[in-house]
Amino acid sequence: MRSRRLAIAASSAILPALSLVACGSSGDGEEGQTYSGDGYSFTAPSGFEDATEEVKKSSPQVEVAFRSDDKVDEFSTNFNVVHGSQQKIGMKRLQRSMSAQVAGMADKPPEAFDRFKIDGESAIGQSFTGEQGGVDVAFRQYAAFHSKELFVITVTSHVDEAGSAESHIGNVLDSWSWE
Repeated sequence: MRSRRLAIAASSAILPALSLVACGSSGDGEEGQTYSGDGYSFTAPSGFEDATEEVKKSSPQVEVAFRSDDKVDEFSTNFNVVHGSQQKIGMKRLQRSMSAQVAGMADKPPEAFDRFKIDGESAIGQSFTGEQGGVDVAFRQYAAFHSKELFVITVTSHVDEAGSAESHIGNVLDSWSWE
């Protein structure tokens, strides 16, 4: 029973991060802006603006959110970070929990990534597609434990921009630093 509660608690940070459709207006955001959060930092891609203030109005658990100035079908590629205190669970259990949580949103079961590292910490990820607000959306999601906290990084894009979004989030993860 306790391990089931842990898996549920670990996954509770995931779904809110997925529900963000950053479709707001574009602004003058700084290119290559470095963001420092609670225990981590990264460099946002060029052409992305900080959308945190707007996103927090509907999803206060999101620590930071960035979105592209470019839109396809009124949808901007965007990414966000959610994290919180969490007793570490196994990566296989976390992967199953992440996959189960998005089952209702995904067109088909999520594709799990091979394990990888985010600045030296073991990480898992998944990708899937689904519809949000009438737009076909591609999701890529990454999760890692660091200092007894679970960090979930989610990027969403129009399906036609999935390759570009993957490149952008790859650069974010490459620049990621635990502090």
